[in-house]
Amino acid sequence: MDIVQLSFVVKIQVDYMRIIFKGAWSLGFMLIVFFVVIGEFAIYFHDYVYYRMGFDRDLVLTILWFLPFLASFITSYLAVSYKFLLGMSHAIILPFVGSIAHFINGQLGGLIDFNGMLGAIVVFKVYFVGGVVSAIAGVTIGILLSRKMGDGACD
Repeated sequence: MDIVQLSFVVKIQVDYMRIIFKGAWSLGFMLIVFFVVIGEFAIYFHDYVYYRMGFDRDLVLTILWFLPFLASFITSYLAVSYKFLLGMSHAIILPFVGSIAHFINGQLGGLIDFNGMLGAIVVFKVYFVGGVVSAIAGVTIGILLSRKMGDGACD
């Protein structure tokens, strides 16, 4: 592979990444997916592993629970229009992505509290309540700050 071919491949990949990460809503969606994936991986790490890495497990999990707030805040702050609707959409996405990841984790043999389809329903309800509360807070603060700062929209 010569330099011309390599630069063409890199340009295609960069353009593809711009399409994926374009816009405020996409950025919030990626934060939601990151939250769910890291949250599921956090199940496998016990307190000792966090202690060895120099972290407090409870602090890490608390920070992870603030990511849906951050996703809704970023979306409603940066969106050009439909700020409330776009920000609150993360409250709907979080329970679906979270319960599917939890169900798959259980089917793959992960040590989880609630197994099977009924466990996925319980996790859906927990994520829904947490997602709605954090999304309302994030959207409210995002809209208020965007009005105060003068709409620095990115879409």
